[in-house]
Amino acid sequence: MHDSAAVIADRIDVSFGHVNVISQLSIRVARGSTVGLVGESGSGKSTLGKAIVGMNRVSAGTLDVVGHDMRRLSRRERHTLSRTVQYIPQDPYSSLSPRRTIRQTLAEAIDPRAGRLSADAEALAVATLTSVGLGGDVLAKYPHEFSGGQRQRIAIARALLPGPELIIADEITSALDVSVQAEIIELLKRLRGERPLTMVFISHSLAVVEQLCEEIIVMQRGAIVEHGPITEVFHAPSSLYTRQLLASVPGSPGFDLDGGAQQ
Repeated sequence: MHDSAAVIADRIDVSFGHVNVISQLSIRVARGSTVGLVGESGSGKSTLGKAIVGMNRVSAGTLDVVGHDMRRLSRRERHTLSRTVQYIPQDPYSSLSPRRTIRQTLAEAIDPRAGRLSADAEALAVATLTSVGLGGDVLAKYPHEFSGGQRQRIAIARALLPGPELIIADEITSALDVSVQAEIIELLKRLRGERPLTMVFISHSLAVVEQLCEEIIVMQRGAIVEHGPITEVFHAPSSLYTRQLLASVPGSPGFDLDGGAQQ
């Protein structure tokens, strides 16, 4: 058991289909931290996030998640671990069954065998919905009755209900407009202060990661090119790729507001 780390990956290989997307990758995510995982499309960041929650297979190396060796877990053990490690996808509409009410969806999150909310479980669901800016009146509704931002709040509530230690948030603000995106970031910042959570926040937006995270991991072509405190990485990046990413962010040290990215 590793008390000081929520995730320890040591020289892992992860394949997607028949392609080896990640090779010999090593990271450590401290418990209680909020870590931004960034990189362009195809860099392997979502592949890594899904490997952490057991959705992608690790074919080599060791991956320890909240004290569990992911390569040695049985299917039943993975299912049990899913309450401790939660994944929030980019598109909440595709992850929320259109045939189920929010009550049914949250009942399954609390107890997959129950089929319905007990009085205590419904009180917990309402309290959690309230904590994400909604309320008990949404329980009888269906996903199509909500905006994208509201559906993402429901997805966050569903992830919180089992009481997880670790949340992987995969591009959860990328499909939202700027004002709603800012609301979700503020919500996550508040929840992080209220609950003993470790969060890996996957994003292609350095500006969003800067608002939320204490550390940043930069990926390129399935490899880690930078990992450190976000203030240090933003002000003194060691990787050329990180400098190029930062140069594309308005207001960053490497960006000229009159002429764009500095050379």
